[in-house]
Amino acid sequence: MIDLRVLAVLGLLVLTALVVSGIAPYDRATWLMEVGPVLIGAPLLLATYRRFPLTMLAKRVLRARRVVGRAGAGRGRRRVPRHPG
Repeated sequence: MIDLRVLAVLGLLVLTALVVSGIAPYDRATWLMEVGPVLIGAPLLLATYRRFPLTMLAKRVLRARRVVGRAGAGRGRRRVPRHPG
């Protein structure tokens, strides 16, 4: 089983990304729509953790999606720089 400290650090990473993306976002309504799934889904996953445990892969994919989604939430999807190519 994964150490509680690792889960706490990962949770703080997501929370930090959420706070940073919320500081003067390009469009507040878009930001709220982007972070809505995190604000609803994270507590829901925490509440149902014991009854419906997720695999480590599922947890990592969800976390990565939340962190990457914060970049689009804070700047607006069209304003996020794309890689050249």
